[in-house]
Formats: sequence, C-alpha cells, structure tokens
Amino acid sequence: HSIIKSLLEANPKIGTCETIIKGVETTLRSGGKLTTSMKRQLKDLGFEIEEDGPHYKLVFKDPRYMFTVAKTPSDHRATKNLISKICKMLNVERKI
Repeated sequence: HSIIKSLLEANPKIGTCETIIKGVETTLRSGGKLTTSMKRQLKDLGFEIEEDGPHYKLVFKDPRYMFTVAKTPSDHRATKNLISKICKMLNVERKI
C-alpha cells in the first residue's frame, strides 16, 4: 500500500476518473449491442475499440485495461456486469 500511496502522492489528480466512469455508465446503460453512437462515445472517453470475431475488445489507454464485449449479448445482465467491471478497474481511488 505504501508504494501505491507514494505513486498517487507524486502524481496529482487530473479529475478525469469520475467523468470517465459516469460516461461509461451513461453510454452503456441502455444495454444490448454497441451502436455506432455508443462506440463514438466510448472513443471520446479514451477507449479504443477492436473487432475480434464475435466480440469487441475495449482497450482503455493500456492493454492491461482491456474489456471483452459480445457483439450480440445473450445475458440481460451482461451490460451491467461490464459497467461494473470497467468502473472497478478504472477507479484507482476506491482501492486505497
């Protein structure tokens, strides 16, 4: 924990984490397939979107932050689970 705390203290907050998380929640809230509009909004938030067979790969600035999304989600909870996963991985402040 001390290493993480030192890194956070050495790097000032730029205030975008909360904005990105709210943007992801707003964009994906409707669920279902990723539309052209949703893809554009995710790109505006900093995600790269790659097509990989029956899935999309959403990469947030670094390959360590990669999320797989089915092109045709079969589970009604798939989008909610994706939002939760993205928010947990990108929100560093909550982990400390």
